[in-house]
Amino acid sequence: MAGSQNPDVPAMFPEETGNAMELFLAMGDISKYQDKRLLAALSETGVNPAQYSYLSILCGCGEMKLHELAQRLHVKNPTASVTVKRMEKLGLVIRRPDPDDSRVLWIAATELGCLRFGQARGILSDYLTQIFGDFSEKDVSLLYQLLCRIRENVKNYIPDFEGDLKARGCVRKAVQGG
Repeated sequence: MAGSQNPDVPAMFPEETGNAMELFLAMGDISKYQDKRLLAALSETGVNPAQYSYLSILCGCGEMKLHELAQRLHVKNPTASVTVKRMEKLGLVIRRPDPDDSRVLWIAATELGCLRFGQARGILSDYLTQIFGDFSEKDVSLLYQLLCRIRENVKNYIPDFEGDLKARGCVRKAVQGG
């Protein structure tokens, strides 16, 4: 795959990458297939993966402030606010202002939200069993360790990737779709 049959045509991938390129391409395929299949599986519950994360915390921990929820999810407050508003329209959560500070919002999962979370959790459990059912605990542990190393290497490859994009004016274009 790394080499080219025609010496006048450059190889698509550098020769020295060897199996690393195969692994890189396989990871992309896994991500693409996982997203499609998981979305399809969860669609019957009416909960998408992001909402699943929110409901997991709210159903497990109970009511909390919006900024605390955002911190636990490692997202910014505006992102959490938009997602919570959408979930409120679906009847999955309720929002209420803090009686002592109107700038603060308290968020709680509704009964419907926890019911849908339970359904989605069962589907996710079946999904993970299907994917990893023939892996030993040792295989899963090793794979997890290797993927964590890859994740860190990717994060560290360009330490200030977002800042670099902002400096070049790319963030606004990407957000605006152009």
